[in-house]
Amino acid sequence: MKSLELHYSGTFPYTPVSGWTRRQFGYFKSPRGRFPRQEDWVPNPFFTSRKRWCALEVHLDGITLWFATPEELDHVRGVLAGKVLQSTRVPGDSRRVGRPNRHWLSRLPAKAKTPKFRHRFEKLVTSGTPEMAAFRQFYRDEDHP
Repeated sequence: MKSLELHYSGTFPYTPVSGWTRRQFGYFKSPRGRFPRQEDWVPNPFFTSRKRWCALEVHLDGITLWFATPEELDHVRGVLAGKVLQSTRVPGDSRRVGRPNRHWLSRLPAKAKTPKFRHRFEKLVTSGTPEMAAFRQFYRDEDHP
């Protein structure tokens, strides 16, 4: 069974992929030129830049995947589209964030890593369903309430 659902919220809907496509915190250089301290870290303005957010929920073969932005969807699609899955020791953007077991790909169920599931996921995501079009259009409209 496959289906797509859209969910709307007033806060950013964090997903397991969110930390791999956008950093939650950034830092500015300390006035003394030292390494950044904890108080030098500032939240990424992206997560508070909108008043309303949209999340896409994908149900496929008993597995549910959540995506908060089209950027996350494209990232997962790109990783799952490969003939061989990448190692979780080398994250998609070559950042060393967390241990390999915290990578979203290592937390994905084994059933979702099979070639059959990945092919069906690719077909579902690239199909022109109204939900997929609405999800992408939501983030294209900058003046969305």
